Amino acid sequence: MANNTVSPVESDAQRRGRRTSYVAILACVSVFGFALGITYPMLALALEARGLNNTMIGLNGATEAAGILTAAFIVPRLAARYGTIRFMINCLFVAAATLISFGIVENAYAWMPIRFVLGIALGGLFLISESWINAVVDDAHRGKALGLYVTVMGAAFAAGPLLVPVLGFTGLLPFAVCAGVVMSALVPLWLARKSAPGLDDGPPAENIVAYIFRVPTIMGAILLISIIDFAVIGLLPVYALKLDFTSTDAAFMLTAVAAGNVVLQMPIGWLADRMNRYSVLLLCAFAAMLGSIALPFAIASAWLLWPLLFFWGGIVYGIYTLSMVLLGERYSGSQLVAANATSAMVWGIGGMIGPAIGGWAMDAFGPQGLPVTLAIGCAIFIAVAASRHPQAIFGR
Repeated sequence: MANNTVSPVESDAQRRGRRTSYVAILACVSVFGFALGITYPMLALALEARGLNNTMIGLNGATEAAGILTAAFIVPRLAARYGTIRFMINCLFVAAATLISFGIVENAYAWMPIRFVLGIALGGLFLISESWINAVVDDAHRGKALGLYVTVMGAAFAAGPLLVPVLGFTGLLPFAVCAGVVMSALVPLWLARKSAPGLDDGPPAENIVAYIFRVPTIMGAILLISIIDFAVIGLLPVYALKLDFTSTDAAFMLTAVAAGNVVLQMPIGWLADRMNRYSVLLLCAFAAMLGSIALPFAIASAWLLWPLLFFWGGIVYGIYTLSMVLLGERYSGSQLVAANATSAMVWGIGGMIGPAIGGWAMDAFGPQGLPVTLAIGCAIFIAVAASRHPQAIFGR
């Protein structure tokens, strides 16, 4: 792992290397955000059109999250063995190939193993880009760099659903375009090949489980945001269709959520620098719960719905930003790599739980089972986190 300490004076070559690293990192996390942002609504709408019920749509989406979970265990070793750049380039090729496969393979159930492989490839891009950015920034600029990282990822995620009404969700063309976007990250990765850090000094992958018990509140926050994230991107379009929205409006609902993510992360980070960070985390979770409860009441009014989705999305993803800040505050070097791998594992677990439970709740209780399930998840996290950090309630 590269040393996080930056020399007071950098040479021109070092500055160029740092810039090319930033561009490559942001390109890779953009691919990750874009692929998640477009595949979940695109595939959910395609499966809905084929007559699958909500439970099966949720389970289909859960396989992608299962791939991200699996990536947490295998990616550190593979990246150490093949090198950062070579590994990430392979991830791009695998992701593009799986996307093309959706346009070729007709059987909806065959999409499940394809989505699993896609999840591994995207998980590899996510985990290594997150470790890479922590390797090339110093502590003085970590918050700013991570804020930009999350903002770019959110912007790419927001762009994905915007293309669904344009491209549609049938035939080869939509998936070929997605594959082309993914492969666009090849150029910045290649240009950064000489400045990428080595990852061969990271801890063994099996040690990552220990971090669940070392920082349970942070990992619980990551679990919560991943449950909400994957349930929303996998099922919010279906939720909208069940309430007689058009497919275009269903996709734009995801864009509104993602737009809030893009705009509100910097203000949330600013607030976290001036308050107890666990207090801000609890505030975000409480606001996310209120937003989930309000959604069924706001759904009939455009004046309420679109602002609610915007602010709810930004606050929900603030939970992720705060989790990254808290991890970076507590760990550095190889310990941070291990903690990042744990967060990816927990993210994958939440991604499996969210669509599965959300889809079941919609089948069992109707469309409003989705927001009610998310509100219950927030309430459970608030209760557990407040009991572990009572001082955060008072902001000390």
